[in-house]
Amino acid sequence: MSPLSEWREKMGRVKVTQWAALLLALGLAGSLLFSGSWGAGVLTEQPQDSGAQGDALETRLAAVLSRMEGAGQVEVVIHYAQTVSTSAWPQESAQETGEPVGVVVVAEGADNLRVRLELAQAVQTLLRLEAESVEVFAMDSRDGAR
Repeated sequence: MSPLSEWREKMGRVKVTQWAALLLALGLAGSLLFSGSWGAGVLTEQPQDSGAQGDALETRLAAVLSRMEGAGQVEVVIHYAQTVSTSAWPQESAQETGEPVGVVVVAEGADNLRVRLELAQAVQTLLRLEAESVEVFAMDSRDGAR
């Protein structure tokens, strides 16, 4: 008997309910694979709460950027994506993905076009962002007065 015939014979013994259960399980697994998690919905641009991880990344990025030639003092704010859930469970209404979607850099030397472009390029490279997601501004020269 050929292997194909043996397989057909074995499959013929499987009940319809078993096939339905298998197809349902495969469908559910496929939908979870493509959605990423239970109840995940739309990706929106919203700032991350002031969490320790976000603050640490901003501080580290500002330290690196301030070491670039001509940058001077640098401040950084990072905005993170949130997944808005379609789940019925209130505690799952929004979860941060930790994925940066926008950055604002304020630097003393950003009034120089070369410095501004280099700062923007560094942020784009480090955080894997597109150019339109990064803004660089010159810092107020009034000794930090706001």
